[in-house]
Amino acid sequence: MQTLGTLTIGQAPRPDVTPIIDRHVPAEVRRIHRGVLDGMTLSDVEAQYRPEPGEAALVTRLHDGSGTFDGLECRNAWLIEPDHIIPATVAGLVEHRQLGILVPIAVQITSESGKWRALAKSPLFGVASPYSDPPEAVSEAGAALKAQGAAAILLDCIGFTERHRAALAPVGLPVILSNAVVAKAVGELFGG
Repeated sequence: MQTLGTLTIGQAPRPDVTPIIDRHVPAEVRRIHRGVLDGMTLSDVEAQYRPEPGEAALVTRLHDGSGTFDGLECRNAWLIEPDHIIPATVAGLVEHRQLGILVPIAVQITSESGKWRALAKSPLFGVASPYSDPPEAVSEAGAALKAQGAAAILLDCIGFTERHRAALAPVGLPVILSNAVVAKAVGELFGG
């Protein structure tokens, strides 16, 4: 039996992500979901993992609703890292067009910018959190990216869902969900 294991920087399972995986990975594939922060409280996380000044900040969600790795390796399974799939795939999709990217926190504009070297044009960035901002904030951030010249929008956080894509429909641009890009690619490995 084939098995798909997911590891999130937050807590698993992710109710916002597992439906996307389920849509693109064949049902007969066994799933195991784990999170780096499983079993931890918010105070545990803050005590152990609060970024120091100048360190990259990552955003995730804890079960209670509150919260580019290098050198990862796996010897007995395929390790699929989203940051290896998303930039190349999105660059191939948008080609010479201007991409607008929504990230959940402003510090990621700087800390995550290096992963977009594959793009023909430097991306435009906007900020909207899939966890704490209402859908209207996502729509407003998308409209601002369009006004700056974006031809497509990437929702670059695993917490963005179809609900956020729907909020961007009035903007009138193609919207790419980063987690769906990865789920569809992984589904291909399982013949789905």
